[in-house]
Amino acid sequence: MIFLLALASKLLIVGDVVPTPSLREVVECVRSNEVLYKNIKYDYIDVYILDERSAAMKIPIVLKSYTKKMNYYQKDRSVRWIEHNNSIGVKGDSSNRSFETISDGSHVFKIANETHVNLVDDPPGPRDYWHVHSLLGKDKLFLDFPLSEYIQGGAELKKYKRLMNLDVESKVLGIEKIDDETCVKVLVEITDRYPNDRVEWDRATLWLAIAKNYLPVRFEARASRVGGELTCEGRVEKFDQIDQGVWFPVKMVVLTHDEFAYRKSHQCPVVGEQRIELTNVELNPRFPDHIFEDRKIPIGSVVYKLKNQNIIEKYRNGLNKTKPIPKRRSVSLWTIGYWIAAAIVVLIVVVSIVRYRRGARLAS
Repeated sequence: MIFLLALASKLLIVGDVVPTPSLREVVECVRSNEVLYKNIKYDYIDVYILDERSAAMKIPIVLKSYTKKMNYYQKDRSVRWIEHNNSIGVKGDSSNRSFETISDGSHVFKIANETHVNLVDDPPGPRDYWHVHSLLGKDKLFLDFPLSEYIQGGAELKKYKRLMNLDVESKVLGIEKIDDETCVKVLVEITDRYPNDRVEWDRATLWLAIAKNYLPVRFEARASRVGGELTCEGRVEKFDQIDQGVWFPVKMVVLTHDEFAYRKSHQCPVVGEQRIELTNVELNPRFPDHIFEDRKIPIGSVVYKLKNQNIIEKYRNGLNKTKPIPKRRSVSLWTIGYWIAAAIVVLIVVVSIVRYRRGARLAS
């Protein structure tokens, strides 16, 4: 606590001048603020509009509009979120999908469209949780990990399988003002080294608002595979104060750039716009006891039990009892080879007979 007070005093704005903190100081400030959002709930609306003229879209029916609504609940290590997606294609046909994830901190329970259920006998990982900062570019920038660990980089991230073979390094670039917010500008570089000495990198620049609990107010992503051009960018349009000294982003916009177009024009134009809005945000709400334990398996759904990411059992949930799913007969390579050889022998015999008869006719 004394260390954090010292940090806060160091980062106080003196007039218009804010001293640039070290990376260690930024990491500590971000980590101390992350614990504020352990218990929270909110409703989430995500509208994604894709430019159908994109060079990336070469298929007859492309995604034109995509809407996601979510009810999200998080309490310490327990989470539950219910997600409803609606996709509209160019020809007007639409498809609706729903997902639900429940975790009691020890197990994960996932339902997709009430037809597919995963019972995971493993504790949830960081991707099973929604961090406040991950609302901006969750899957695009590896932001589905704690922000403090992401910024710290180094060996801390090697424990995550997704980042095990990547090098992550960060540095503080200085202090900048973005939309009247005094921000710490941080650069995070993710490097992937291949056996043939080929090196690729992704770089994320984040502006962390000092007065808004060090949450990102803006980000930019660039990649070596497109010559360092922008691949994604996002900004927070509105923060709400949900408690004394606790801020939360409630309106955001994320722009996706077309990486496929780079091959032709060496540019990455904007191809998609994602607008995110959060409502009914509550900090430290009172949750019913059953909300993280209610695991009703829909009738008729296919259930997969997983342990260490391996399927150990599967069945179809019936009216009164579970019905095993019939296993498909596996065909070995030896069997396939046998039938191919037999077909070749038959073909040779047929050809030989045809030739013999043709020769006999000519001889007569």
